[in-house]
Amino acid sequence: MPRSARKSRNKNEQRNKLDALLDWTSKQGRILTAGGLANNFTPLSSFVPTDLPHHHLEDKSTHAAFRDFKARTGNRKNLVCGAWDRALFQGAFEHSSNLEEAVFNIQTNTLFVDIRIPLLRDEIIKNNASDTYPRRPDDVRILSRQHAFAGYTLQEYEAGRPVCTRHHCIDWNFVPNLSVPRSIPNRWWVQMDDTCNVWKEWAYGRDEHGQHYYCERWERLEDDCRGDGFVLALRKSEECDRDGILVVVGNHFNYIHGRKSMFEEGAEKDSTVNLVDKAIAEENMSLAESYLEVEAGHGKISDDGSEW
Repeated sequence: MPRSARKSRNKNEQRNKLDALLDWTSKQGRILTAGGLANNFTPLSSFVPTDLPHHHLEDKSTHAAFRDFKARTGNRKNLVCGAWDRALFQGAFEHSSNLEEAVFNIQTNTLFVDIRIPLLRDEIIKNNASDTYPRRPDDVRILSRQHAFAGYTLQEYEAGRPVCTRHHCIDWNFVPNLSVPRSIPNRWWVQMDDTCNVWKEWAYGRDEHGQHYYCERWERLEDDCRGDGFVLALRKSEECDRDGILVVVGNHFNYIHGRKSMFEEGAEKDSTVNLVDKAIAEENMSLAESYLEVEAGHGKISDDGSEW
């Protein structure tokens, strides 16, 4: 093959990868919401406003709500306490898997931190590497296509079936005052296998065919002590300027820090990635980067007991 043809093919492959990465957040949303139809499958009578994932975040009452949650649940064990990898995410005739993204979901008996990173991100950033600063617009758009969120999980039972509702305290995909809050709860059924090392997350609602409209398969990470060993859940006090959560289960930990910047109420609300894209289109790189101030990471405690 002529050198020029190889160069052209490589360029097209890189462009296709970039397009796939830039679509990652939208694809995750399409799977999660049955292509935007999830509201139709969740009866309004099945929840109240305080069940919504961003209700307390918008109301600036997440600390008070968590205290009430702890008073009601005490030290009750959460069925999915552990460190989990997402092997499969499917819905709306689309799917993704751990071949496409790295997911570290650490759930304690109360707090959780859930991190999801498309594997294409690091490959494309590496190919785009340069010594220039500030970052190029494409790099900021690439960095916006990932997800990390944290809060607390209420586990209950309906007709003998375990069901969980998550309340978000920090959310990469939700910029307070600028983003549209989710209109249905982050609520799902739990189907645990006999080993308790694999479970399926089923959408709370059902589609017109009577099927749960999305499903996630979660597989236990090694060395999490099955959620029965060392479990730690810490959150920064509400007096701090910036929120933060640290969770540890067995040998795994996740941490997250909230945004530093505060934003005034926007006339038109949008998702984080769309806010970033709009700011870049307006050549306002500092504003685009300010939307990405959430910091999160996953790690393991060393076996010899040394520091992290």
